[in-house]
Amino acid sequence: MDQETLKSTLNGLERKVVVLLNEHKSLKTDMNALKGQNQELRNQLKAREDQLSDFRNQLKNH
Repeated sequence: MDQETLKSTLNGLERKVVVLLNEHKSLKTDMNALKGQNQELRNQLKAREDQLSDFRNQLKNH
């Protein structure tokens, strides 16, 4: 492999690595946002389950 071909191959690889790193960063950001949303939804679900349990207890007591 001559110098120019090697240089071209390395430049291509470098560009691909940069693209992959940017994609990784973007996906990591998305994942963190989705984890936060997931936790918020779990908290809401727990609150609704607690509320439903309270209503059921009130119905039993009447």
